[in-house]
Amino acid sequence: MQHGPADFRNQFLERNVTAELTSAMLSPGTLGRLSSVTFGSGDALDEYFSRQLFGKAVLRELVDGQGPFVQINATDLFKGGQFGFTPEQFALICSDIDRFPVSRAVAASSAVR
Repeated sequence: MQHGPADFRNQFLERNVTAELTSAMLSPGTLGRLSSVTFGSGDALDEYFSRQLFGKAVLRELVDGQGPFVQINATDLFKGGQFGFTPEQFALICSDIDRFPVSRAVAASSAVR
């Protein structure tokens, strides 16, 4: 993740993110995909975060031991509990934290209707 504080301000804080997401959701390309059972509003949010903030950064970059401890959390709707995007949780679900996008984790942690 190569963005600094000034980039975050310009790329997210000072933007009308709600309007941009609404516009993206109502675009013909996204509307067609939203009618699919394999694409939802969380996927559109993931695409936005990837494009605007995180690029292709993966979760492993957050747990490299070189900086402060960062943990992204979401709610497991099936069990009603917290899901932490940590190496331990990924080991339990036999998944690969080295390839999981930060943008998808942040989208999952956000409130999406």
